[in-house]
Amino acid sequence: MSSKRIKNHHFLPQVLQRQFLNDQGQIWYAEKGSDGFFLPPESRNTKSAFKIKDYYTVLDDGAPSDIVEKKFYGPIDNYLGHLLTDVNAAFDNGDAPTFSGEALHNIRLFLFETIKRSPEFINDYDDTLAGRDFVERMIQDPRGDLDQTEKARLEELLQDHVELKRYGRDIRVQGMIRRSTKVEAALEDFSVRWAVSLTHNSFILSSMIAYRIGNGGANGLVNPNMEIWMPVHPKRALVLLRDPKNEIPLVTREHRDHIREINQFAAAKSQSIASHSRKLIESLTGKSVAD
Repeated sequence: MSSKRIKNHHFLPQVLQRQFLNDQGQIWYAEKGSDGFFLPPESRNTKSAFKIKDYYTVLDDGAPSDIVEKKFYGPIDNYLGHLLTDVNAAFDNGDAPTFSGEALHNIRLFLFETIKRSPEFINDYDDTLAGRDFVERMIQDPRGDLDQTEKARLEELLQDHVELKRYGRDIRVQGMIRRSTKVEAALEDFSVRWAVSLTHNSFILSSMIAYRIGNGGANGLVNPNMEIWMPVHPKRALVLLRDPKNEIPLVTREHRDHIREINQFAAAKSQSIASHSRKLIESLTGKSVAD
């Protein structure tokens, strides 16, 4: 007997959300409305935050399948869980985690997949429109392989918005999980550093998960000053950057203003954010929690 299909897909893994829980075992969570402004923050559990129904669902013999959620993102989430355990243990013991060889290679690939899985990575993509474009191109059939029965079926499909969305979603997800040897090669120049807060100032979570920061230039890999920041705890963030001369310290103590700048960047670019701190989430959204 097959297991029940998973429909609620967390694009920001619960294992990462749990690093940001408050004393009540919740997070303060806020989403943007249709006007682009944040709605009032709410207290949420990790199951109800940073998720989209069927976001990674693909078609398997024409039927919806959660194989990508289970077989692709499941192992990635497990990897993150082990990574966070090791990172927290090292910092708790007064050490800063270092990575080289295969471990460093795996972190680079993990961060790339993390960036791609975020809704912000393809925020101008519409599943239904993409599905319609795909079906219309099939109908055009430049090779002349389409018989009249199949053409009629496809033309009828153009009126079925549910099926069009399934086709478009399948195309999107298959593209998201496709490897890029060009990007993987470019990431080989990057090293791991840590940004930490030793004060009451904290990093937030956002739906972008990891942020590409250009430091005055473009945020693409061609910019030698581009950095990738991923908060893994309210008091620390993993930073991937180029440091060919090994001049940047393994751990940088971040001052209040820079942490605020990073948080504001995340809030401006993300559809949803979260924090263990009610005060922090209210200050970033400009909205008060409804009591």
